[in-house]
Amino acid sequence: MQRHLLELFLPFLEFFAEHEDLSRDYAAAMMRVKGEPEVFNALAVDLQSRLSESLVSIGINEDHARASAAALYDSYLGILFRWAATTMGLDDAVEAMLASIVFHTRVRSSL
Repeated sequence: MQRHLLELFLPFLEFFAEHEDLSRDYAAAMMRVKGEPEVFNALAVDLQSRLSESLVSIGINEDHARASAAALYDSYLGILFRWAATTMGLDDAVEAMLASIVFHTRVRSSL
């Protein structure tokens, strides 16, 4: 399952690796824009929906799955921002994304 979740992010990470200038442009565009632009919002909704469905399929309850999907998306954005500002490479980005996925695929009990 962790590999499946990582594969949802890989096309984006690989694209940014091939076009590193775009990771900086993407991060800058997200910081400049006020509100919720449709293109960014549509990507967020679609990706979080697929993540949440995958998490539910492995037995994580829907509330935790939605929260983890949002956190994974935020982790992805954080990785892109870090990538844009540092010498981080594709392998580092994939490792960071996988570490976040591993954390969020642990089955948790309710508080």
